[in-house]
Amino acid sequence: MRRAALEGIRPSQRPAGPKRSPRPWCHTTSLALWAEYRTQWRAFVEAYRHGAPRYCDGDVTATFPPGSFPPSRYPRARCFVPAA
Repeated sequence: MRRAALEGIRPSQRPAGPKRSPRPWCHTTSLALWAEYRTQWRAFVEAYRHGAPRYCDGDVTATFPPGSFPPSRYPRARCFVPAA
């Protein structure tokens, strides 16, 4: 960059069009750790998918995986079950 362009940049300014790349699901370089992450994630999603429809149907005893929240039961909110 030219000096004038560099002097015109303010540290508090955000870029007009930032470059975006997809956020990685898991930060690791080990294939074994990546496979373990995928296994645990799939088990988490499966447990949520099992509990969400029961909870939306009114079964308040439905269990969800640790660290998750049950879907909203407010009349205007939709019950969300994540897609595969």
